[in-house]
This record gives sequence, C-alpha cells and structure tokens, in this order.
Amino acid sequence: MAKLAALATIFAVLLLVANTYAFRTTITTVEIDESSRGAEGSWKECQQKIEKCDLSECEQYITQSTNPESRSGSLLQCCSQMNKLDDKCQCKALKMMVQEGQQQARQTGTHQQSQMVDRAQTVVIYCRLPQRCEWQAVWF
Repeated sequence: MAKLAALATIFAVLLLVANTYAFRTTITTVEIDESSRGAEGSWKECQQKIEKCDLSECEQYITQSTNPESRSGSLLQCCSQMNKLDDKCQCKALKMMVQEGQQQARQTGTHQQSQMVDRAQTVVIYCRLPQRCEWQAVWF
C-alpha cells in the first residue's frame, strides 16, 4: 500500500510539472534577413508573384487557430496553392504570411506567434517544398 501511495505521489508531481510547462507562453517573431534575399530584383519579382497568387488557404492555415480537422483540409489546399508559386518564392511567401500574422497577433493581443512558425514549418514538410526555409526567430 505504501508503494502505491508513493507511486501516486510521484505521478501527481509529474502531472503538476507537465501542467506548469503547458501554460508557459513563448512569443516568437520572424525577421526576413535582407542579406539572404539575394538580388533585390529577385525579391521584387517574388513579391509580385506572391501578390498575384491566391494563398488564402495558406494564410488561414498559418494564422488561424481552428480545430485540427479543418486545418488538415486547409493544409492540403495550401499545398496546392504553394505549388503554383515558383520554388524560389515559396519560402518568401511563407515568411511574409508569418510576419503579417505575427503583426496582427501582437495588435490583437493573441499569443500564437510561435505556433505560426510551427505551422509554416509544417507546410514546408507536408507539402514537400523543394527549398529549405531558414527561420530567423527573435524571442522576447
């Protein structure tokens, strides 16, 4: 009986520690590194292509904290939208969406900025984008 009580106590402590870490908030912002853009013409060219392309499902997937079922449908449609962009512009588009979403989150006071980066990374992996995206994060 004493072993059971000790085991229950250890389990309760572990549960308390896990619960404490679950509510820790980390805010992440993404900065687009000007030097990694390459030629300025390339950046402007991508920006024009991104503005012409419908990336609404990607924006919704990255910025909205909806239920997992609707997110998976958005992710699939996001992959379709991302594949319409040039390979060299896909990471730039994701970074722009994350940056815009983070600005909106700061203005509205929501705390899901690090989740946006995670979701953007999920898009890269799930959609098997050919280019590896570098995320330069600033923690505060």
